[in-house]
Amino acid sequence: MKVYSVQSSFSGGEIGPELYGRVDLPFYPNCVKRAINAHTVVQGGIVPTPGTQYITEAVNQSDDRTRLFPFVYSTTETYLVEMTTSKIRLYRNGDIVRNIAFPYDPYEITLPSGLAGIGNVSNIVVIPRDNFLIMWRTDGLGIFRFARVADDVSAVIFTIDALSFQVPPLEEVGETRFNASFTLAATTLTASAAAFQNSDVGRQIKFYDGLLQISAFTSTTVVTVTILSAPSVSVATGEYFTILDSPQAKVTPSGDITVGGTVTLTATTNVWKNDAQMSHIGMFVEINGGIVEVTGVTSATVATGIARKTLTGTGAAFAGGWRLLQPIVTTVTTLGALTPGKIIDRFKAGCSFEGRLVFGGTSRYPNRLVMSVTGQYLSFATGTDPSDGIARDLDGYDQILHLVASHRLYAFTFASEYAITGSDAGPVTPLSMIARSYSSHGSLSTVQPINIGNDTVMVQRVGQRVNHQRLGQTRHADQHGVT
Repeated sequence: MKVYSVQSSFSGGEIGPELYGRVDLPFYPNCVKRAINAHTVVQGGIVPTPGTQYITEAVNQSDDRTRLFPFVYSTTETYLVEMTTSKIRLYRNGDIVRNIAFPYDPYEITLPSGLAGIGNVSNIVVIPRDNFLIMWRTDGLGIFRFARVADDVSAVIFTIDALSFQVPPLEEVGETRFNASFTLAATTLTASAAAFQNSDVGRQIKFYDGLLQISAFTSTTVVTVTILSAPSVSVATGEYFTILDSPQAKVTPSGDITVGGTVTLTATTNVWKNDAQMSHIGMFVEINGGIVEVTGVTSATVATGIARKTLTGTGAAFAGGWRLLQPIVTTVTTLGALTPGKIIDRFKAGCSFEGRLVFGGTSRYPNRLVMSVTGQYLSFATGTDPSDGIARDLDGYDQILHLVASHRLYAFTFASEYAITGSDAGPVTPLSMIARSYSSHGSLSTVQPINIGNDTVMVQRVGQRVNHQRLGQTRHADQHGVT
């Protein structure tokens, strides 16, 4: 005779075939052989898996260029953002946000030119910050801030504006992208238009695949060089010609050297450039422990600017004691706004970690990791104080593809996975930052790793395996055929 027993608890969940005969296990009476579209609850019961609800059609029906991500405005107001390559729509409380003036039409935001594009929407990087989002395209121009201005019965207003950094991530790139061509004949280097100053003597030049050093100044169009590594061409233009390092001259700051003050930078010889071929306006000068953004050039020996980091004093800085820096990524949103001499580049990844905005990986600096000043996401001014900004290159010359904040900061590259921590399990600071490679699986560039519970889940570069990281440990999930 068949016997029917009552099972009052399902807390053991679903078990595999290997345990079908293990009636001796204490949790065996609380298990099920198969649970389809159901899951257990902590009280012991079993309930159907929640379903989905149809809201509306995606804005882009022609292809798969649509992306969804959350936008948390406050603890009581959250949104789902639907982004395509040209526009944004929002959802709240299970319904689409509609236009107040035309209540039957969804509220839509057109992406600015630097953010829009015909490429895949996965090229857009999004970083949640407090009650706004930071976003940019890895193949676009500029970095943008998405924010809510109003959303009530009277108006629905969301904005996307270009992000203006107080101090962007900087590097001593040199002077490149001249609006001129350069011809090398023996040891004479001739420019098609004014490009040189006498303070350039001693600086090195990247000339296509060669390396030169300026040994004598003849005029603003002619210098004598020493060939350190012979180039394979005799004419170079654009990014194939770069005057490296900083001008070799003594510079003295004066004026209000505190943050926001107007500073005058006076050189003992011709240094500053501002013409159709090259402009120092928009570059930064690191001097006397502070940073000055160059906003004007009065003459070849005098430039003016705004102090972005307080200087320690107004003493003269000799050649090599100050540096001419520029942003390592393009911060303007159109090429027309890009002045001569500025590089064109973008970050590949970003996130927030320990009160800092974190960016990583450009074409010029693929393994570069930069962190903002603690609590000041618009300033990347570096230094040695614990709260100062940080700029560090990971070991190897491997492209950073993704950054994820979890128990620690994870950096995923094409070849390795890095865990970034502070020494002695403390916070990350300029003097305590440690970046260790703990595995070498490599990541798929088109799939952003995500946090699930205590794990960070990533897809390996071959697109056939899912791994999850936990506090620097790597575990393999089953083969999922991810593509």
